[in-house]
Amino acid sequence: MLLLFAISAGGATQVKAVEPPTWPPELPRDTPRPIGVPKAASVCEALRTRPVVRAVVEEQETHVGGRTITQQRIEYVYSGPPGLVGQTFNDISIGPDFRGAKRGARYLILAPLKPGETGIWMLVPWEDTWFREDGRSLKAWWPARPNIDPPHGPDYENIVELAEAMETVCNAETEDERIDLLKGFAMSATSEVSVGAITLLEEIVPEVLLRFVDQTNVRELPIRAQILIDNRMMKLQRADWRDSESRQRLIAAWAADVIHHDDSDATLILIRLSQAIQTDQIEPQMMYAILRPIIAGDLPQALKGEVHSLEVRTLAVSTLRWIINDPHLREDVFNLTISVLEGDDDAGLKLAAAGVLRVLEQADADECATLTTLRDDAARLLAESEWPSNGPVRSITSWLEETVARLFPNDD
Repeated sequence: MLLLFAISAGGATQVKAVEPPTWPPELPRDTPRPIGVPKAASVCEALRTRPVVRAVVEEQETHVGGRTITQQRIEYVYSGPPGLVGQTFNDISIGPDFRGAKRGARYLILAPLKPGETGIWMLVPWEDTWFREDGRSLKAWWPARPNIDPPHGPDYENIVELAEAMETVCNAETEDERIDLLKGFAMSATSEVSVGAITLLEEIVPEVLLRFVDQTNVRELPIRAQILIDNRMMKLQRADWRDSESRQRLIAAWAADVIHHDDSDATLILIRLSQAIQTDQIEPQMMYAILRPIIAGDLPQALKGEVHSLEVRTLAVSTLRWIINDPHLREDVFNLTISVLEGDDDAGLKLAAAGVLRVLEQADADECATLTTLRDDAARLLAESEWPSNGPVRSITSWLEETVARLFPNDD
């Protein structure tokens, strides 16, 4: 069966017959897919080759297996080449019945688009038409849809603000004006706008980003922008940035202000620092100073209002694996990990702590006794459990047995 789609170009409309998309999983692995565009030489080129548009769904057809094919007509162009208004592009979304879907795949939209629905899209060229860019270009999600709220999609109003910022930059008369505008938007309190501007600066004029960071109090930017700058500066300057006073102040601020961050920001910080500790981008002592109050749950309620969620604490516990063998921290990190196994009731926290012990390289006699007791208690709990196949309890028991056997092979 062929589908007929109208493709407008240069004022003329052509009707193009295409086979219904069959991917995934039928599409051969070597079939070309839209994976972005070559690196642009200027801000203007970057914005024109990755148009940001507002488009409305005109047609929809759902196929067996959960794939939904839609046709969108461009209503408004925020940034991009001339002549896009009125053109159409096709897209594939999937519903809950789709089999074989993988997160991160380019075709993944969990809520199928419906006729009449309007969204903000970034597009990339593909053969003789356009295709949705959902690879986090400008570090944003595409498309943004007013009826899909976080965490299932981006904040629509913030993406509209980002699109309008890119429109302002695109309409500037000179490249110098565009760069100046990007530096201004980088200071925005809206994360999506700040991050999008910083991303373009790093991509097109990294030397400008270096000067911007040197002249800016990065700690005044949104957390996502702070993390992006830390990541990009490590890429651009490596040890010079890692050892700089600006970087040390930034990390110290994350540690000192962790009690003020909500769970979303705390999660972003922990993920970034988990990456940093693995590549020698942060001192283990500073890492421990950030993790300990989150794990212990002893943040003053007068300041934080409440302790961090179990999800954040579990992520913090898991991150201990990267510092438990540090000679200056080993005892403190070991005791903190054991306190989670002994004192917390949540199975997820205990499982994360048991995972940390799996990388422990050595232990003394007292620690051997502690680990053995924990192993025996976990085994007894599993034996007495009404559900002996309980995943977390079984994994905790197995990992503790593995740890004791590895560290103390002669233990009875």
